[in-house]
Amino acid sequence: MQEYIECKNENTILRGTLHIPDNVQGKIPVAILFHGFTADRNENRFFMFVDLSRELEKRQIASVRFDFAGSGESDGEFCDMSVSSEIADRNAILNLLLSLDFINTEYIYCWNEYGRSCC
Repeated sequence: MQEYIECKNENTILRGTLHIPDNVQGKIPVAILFHGFTADRNENRFFMFVDLSRELEKRQIASVRFDFAGSGESDGEFCDMSVSSEIADRNAILNLLLSLDFINTEYIYCWNEYGRSCC
């Protein structure tokens, strides 16, 4: 199941897509997928994050794909983006996930466009 979600980082609304496996029982792991420079939450390379989220769903792992501020559907201007602002966006997304009762907070994985852990 896909669910459109939003979270706030200071005065900026970040928009994303939460993928939740069907028939969730108990707490499950989650992967946060962070897009690369000039991309969006679908990832420019053949929608690879959409495909990855769907595959994780089949394996009973939730995932969230967000647009950083100034990218995709999120508020803000791309020219205002910095490493610090992206870290703040990451923290806002992480805090949203920590508030969801079905997320196993011991198993939160962050993934960037290069397939590397980034949290």
